[in-house]
Amino acid sequence: MKHQVSALVCGRLDDDRFPGRNTFPLIGRPMMVYPILAAQHACLVDRVFVTTDAPAIARVAKHQGVEIIERPPELSGPAVALEDILAHGYGAIRKAAREPLDALVVLLCNAPTVTGELIDHGVELLLNDPSLDGVMSVSLHNEYHPSYALQLDEEGRLSTHAEVVSQAAGLRDAYFPDALLWVLRPPSFFEQSVKNILPSRIVNCATQRIFPLIHEGYGDVDHVWQVPAVEEWLRRQGFSEGATPYDRRTARPVVAEPASPSAPVRGAGTTTCHRVLITTIPFGEVDRRPLDLLEAAGVEYVINPIGRKLREGELAELIGDFDVLIAGTEPIT
Repeated sequence: MKHQVSALVCGRLDDDRFPGRNTFPLIGRPMMVYPILAAQHACLVDRVFVTTDAPAIARVAKHQGVEIIERPPELSGPAVALEDILAHGYGAIRKAAREPLDALVVLLCNAPTVTGELIDHGVELLLNDPSLDGVMSVSLHNEYHPSYALQLDEEGRLSTHAEVVSQAAGLRDAYFPDALLWVLRPPSFFEQSVKNILPSRIVNCATQRIFPLIHEGYGDVDHVWQVPAVEEWLRRQGFSEGATPYDRRTARPVVAEPASPSAPVRGAGTTTCHRVLITTIPFGEVDRRPLDLLEAAGVEYVINPIGRKLREGELAELIGDFDVLIAGTEPIT
């Protein structure tokens, strides 16, 4: 029997911790491209959707050939609970699919170390065990084991907490949710009168039967200092500036729209003296003033329609229709 499985990649407007993180370049690609590629190349996933309130995320998602779910204003902004984003996204997917979903794969735009194999493994675990409500990736982090807990003594100095250490003595390992991957059985989360989803945590291990999917990589990226370790992990998996480990496969190819100089043009409709191609990304997300200046001057501009570092041939194809290039680190020969 054919199962209906969709993937929902979630991205939102950035907070102040890491502005522009979802489109931050990792080995020449926006961070959000990695979970999208994983979903597109998971053999058990039928359709891939991106839900976002950020134009930059939608632009990259469109180029990657995925279906975009635009969120209403009341679900925009960094303060919106993930449970509400998922409920809205599931409703849109359910309407598009016209058939009940057997599993919903939930990914985050800022969690680049998920793989297609990991997704397939999670889906298989859920579909093969009807008693499960969901599958959730976890990482072993004994460096965060409760036995390492510290407290402040009466004089304000750090000290070990004897009671915590004693309670932790019988624990073998410590596993933590890594915000990398969830595989949900929709009736357990979206089709009940009482919500079981916890804000930003998705699952409730106390009331739901959740199977752990142990992952040896990294979870979501919230800080710049995490980037070097994540890039090193991606390179070990076979990613480089010009290739991915998925390139050798023929199943579920990425269907992307060809780069076109006519796509996202801003500032049009006024008399212009120049057309500008902006290839550096992200651009204007942390601070919109450069874009405001271009628009105020009536300058038409196109921001990198591919969403990653351009190759020589791609730049050569694009550049002919422009007068000015605001460059990134692409080869200019």
